[in-house]
Amino acid sequence: MIHLLRATPVLLLAAVGALNPVDAIVRGKWVRHMDCGKGDVTATMCIPAEDPAGVPAYLGELPERVRALHAAGASVVALDLPITTPEAALLEAAAAGQTVFSTGAGAAAARSGHPDMARTWFLPMVLGVASTSGEATPLALEALAAHAGAPAVRDAAGWTVGDHRSTDDGGSLNFMPYEVPFLHWTDRTTWAGAAGKIVFIGACKADRDLTRFGRQPGVVAHSELIETMRHGQDVGQVPLGVDLAVAAGSFLLAAAARARFGAAAAGGVGVVGFLVTMAASLTGAWFGVTAPLLAGVVAALGKARGAPGAPG
Repeated sequence: MIHLLRATPVLLLAAVGALNPVDAIVRGKWVRHMDCGKGDVTATMCIPAEDPAGVPAYLGELPERVRALHAAGASVVALDLPITTPEAALLEAAAAGQTVFSTGAGAAAARSGHPDMARTWFLPMVLGVASTSGEATPLALEALAAHAGAPAVRDAAGWTVGDHRSTDDGGSLNFMPYEVPFLHWTDRTTWAGAAGKIVFIGACKADRDLTRFGRQPGVVAHSELIETMRHGQDVGQVPLGVDLAVAAGSFLLAAAARARFGAAAAGGVGVVGFLVTMAASLTGAWFGVTAPLLAGVVAALGKARGAPGAPG
């Protein structure tokens, strides 16, 4: 029979779980293609700096933008920018409406939240908004709290803002992909799109990260978390034990298929396992998708029972 030790690489791959960047990218691209929603309560304004060093040159123009967005009817303006000490002009503009600063904006800021992201340990990739950062509230949730008129409340399982909930998934608050409107830094005709929305201002080109759903501005992740919560989507990695059980089951089925029908059948089981876990990801349950595929490959490379030279 096929020796169970051959399943070891399959189980090891499954054990990486949410930290497997290959799984996250493959699954994320699929989810983005099949289930990219339309954001209806958030928008983004991008500072046109090409790199982080160029961001400070645009901060002098920030008060005018904040003031204009509030004048256009923005519900909340959230600044995902490295501002440690807001200048008087910015604080005056911020006072024209509800404004949220990134953590570190100083005691003068009425509301603040942390913009930190949770990342994989290998091939750094954003998994979601970090659920904890000391005593600070995530920037997205502080902005949503201002918009909803309800506090952001943390408990052992995650965060709640009014009727909206985000569950802590291994240290991150996960989000689905959403298309959100972009308000141009200099084209004032787009600024009217701020009406009634939470507008995040960030350095979109200078702050681009690899995420589950491809490379995108870090500031967009805050919008996507809010949209995910408001649309009632509950997404997250399945428990490690489930991933291990799926990987082991795929291997055993593939091994049985190899013994009875040959290598092609074993490979087919792996492909089916991959397709099933990819389909499940559209429900918000994120399985490991490469371990079931590897199970079919490993089993296909084994020897069928009774084949010449096969071990007993």
